[in-house]
Amino acid sequence: MGAMDRTLVLDHRQVAELLDMPSCIEAVRDALVALSTGAAVQPLRGFMWLPDRRGLLAAMPAHLDPIGTMGSKIISVFPGNTDTPYDSHQGVVLLFETDHGRLLAILDASELTAIRTAAASAVATDLLARPDAERLAILGTGTQALTHLEAIPVVREIGEIRIWGRNPDKAAAIAEAAEGPVEAVATVEEAVADADVICTVTAATEPILEGRWVAPGAHVNLVGSAMPTAREADTDL
Repeated sequence: MGAMDRTLVLDHRQVAELLDMPSCIEAVRDALVALSTGAAVQPLRGFMWLPDRRGLLAAMPAHLDPIGTMGSKIISVFPGNTDTPYDSHQGVVLLFETDHGRLLAILDASELTAIRTAAASAVATDLLARPDAERLAILGTGTQALTHLEAIPVVREIGEIRIWGRNPDKAAAIAEAAEGPVEAVATVEEAVADADVICTVTAATEPILEGRWVAPGAHVNLVGSAMPTAREADTDL
């Protein structure tokens, strides 16, 4: 097998080591621009639920013309994994070149999903939040909480971070392990009080964030509400 025929395979650890958040934020920004100008194609995602609705399998294809690539993320989503050793999102990204359709790489999707989602929130925050935003609230204590704690300070000078979760011990552990001024709080209302940027990163099916708690001019990234059965914010917000 020649070098041109080899397929790169990167596991969870290798993806994490090779991707840094500032570079990923810029890559996501460029991809969103390409999508809006027609240089990228992103068909609607396809889902297959298990009969008991415990989880699903999703396929997410895309084509990026400027760099001659196409690919698809194949991923399982199991929200019930919260209290297990497993991520809620697990799978692979398959990357192909578009000259001959050759498979270039197989990449761990859990780490890519964690980084890409937070990078997208950072791009949105950079474009839409007030330039002087400095107080950040994170609602949730899973993988996305950790990556959003890393991503948002890349685009804003964050001086205060409050984190809330249904499991107070997990929130406290994240706050203790985090670099910088991170405080675990007991209620959502306390977390978002006077916050300039709010990131909801939960699997909530009923609203946890009420509009009356959110300060005027705050920017909100509703990350967890990705399907009809999910809802993190109330109608007022």
